[in-house]
This record gives sequence, C-alpha cells and structure tokens, in this order.
Amino acid sequence: ERSAPSGRRITGKCQRGGEAQPQEMALRRSDTGKSLESLLDQDASAAMQGPKYSEAAAAATERAARPGQGMEFENLSYSVVKKQKKEGKWVAKETYLLHDISGQALRGHVTAILGPSGAGKSTFLDALAGRIARGSLEGSVSIDGRPVTTSYMRKVSSYVMQDDQLFPMLTVTETFMFAAEVRLPPSISKSEKKRRVQELLDQLGLQAAAHTYIGDEGRRGVSGGERRRVSIGVDIIHRPSLLFLDEPTSG
Repeated sequence: ERSAPSGRRITGKCQRGGEAQPQEMALRRSDTGKSLESLLDQDASAAMQGPKYSEAAAAATERAARPGQGMEFENLSYSVVKKQKKEGKWVAKETYLLHDISGQALRGHVTAILGPSGAGKSTFLDALAGRIARGSLEGSVSIDGRPVTTSYMRKVSSYVMQDDQLFPMLTVTETFMFAAEVRLPPSISKSEKKRRVQELLDQLGLQAAAHTYIGDEGRRGVSGGERRRVSIGVDIIHRPSLLFLDEPTSG
C-alpha cells in the first residue's frame, strides 16, 4: 500500500516479471469545463492560481471524496492460466495479473495510473472499463455508489486505445465529422455536429491541421502528436461521462 501524491490511497498489486508489484495511482485536480490540454497540465495551472485556488481545490476534493461520488473499485483481481513445461511435461499454472486492487476515481478529477512498463496498467484500465470478461474478473466496480454492468459502462464511457486507429485517407475535419455521424444520435442536427467539430479543433489545438490528411507510412500526414489528439477527439465528440485513456501523452 502506498500513498498517492494527492493523499488518497490506492491498494493492490499487479504482476510483473513473476513478482507482485505495487500499483500506484495519482489524482490530479481538473476542471471538466476546460480543454483537454489544460487537463493534462494541472500542475502549471495550479501554480498560477495561488493560495485561494489551493483552498478551493482542497474543498472541492473533500466534497468529491464523499461516498458515492465518482467511480469506486474494490478487490479487483484478474488471473490467466499459462502453460509451463516442467520435467518434460506441460503444466497449467494460474498467474494473477491484478491482485486485490481497491480505490476510487473522484468525479470531475483526473486519475492517473502510474507504474513501470509491464506492471499491468493497461490490464487494470481494461478491467475498470469493462473490457475484460466478468467471468474471469473478480471484485466490483460502482459509479456513484451503484454497481455497474459491462453494458452500462460502455454506454456512459469512452476508451482511447494506446494504438491510434484512424482512416489515413481522411482529413482531421473529415475524421471528426465521421465520428460525429456515427456516435451522435440522429436527433442532433448537422449544424450542431459541425459546431462540435469546430469546438474540438479549437480545444485540441488542431485548427492548423484541420484540412491535413491523417496519413500513414505511404502518405505523409499529421504529426504523431496531432494524430494522438485526433484519436482523443474521436472518443470525446459525444461527450461521455467517463473517459479512459491508455497512454494519452505518447507521441
């Protein structure tokens, strides 16, 4: 068990190299009304605000930490069966990738999962997001004090994967419009969808690349950082209540 920088405690272990490793999670304050760029740079913004901001943020954190506020996870464990050769025979051995992890992600805050490569961070994120079959996952996940099912979690959340999956022949604007057509309900007008696309371009700093192709190995396109921001934009255009990001700052 280890104290996170915010003072909250996250308990549990992840598997790495055959040994159970501590899984450390840090909470960073965020304002959900700001752009994504500001969410990823909270330390600098907090320093600019001064003592009054710190007092207000501390009060907000205390309110959010009350039971039933945000997502809670208790005793999450996940194991897989691996075959190992022992004395000339294959033997099945159960290996825990996650072991008895408990903690809380506060409403309106950013929760960061920190740990060395191979510690099980992505596996833990998949467990929270309902991307692991419940039959092989032990423990519980709840939102605002209510247990959630895998189908409900997928309705209210969005997941930005580690590897970008975008169409190389589309421009950034076309990519966002395509996402809007697929993810937003028919009741939302075309003009509102275009407005959301422009809003995303502004928030993610992609106006200069709005008409640039995504590209791939055979066609030059946006930069690695721009590609990552496009992937994030695709998954937040429908304004999910909960957002999971696997290595969002890579690239």
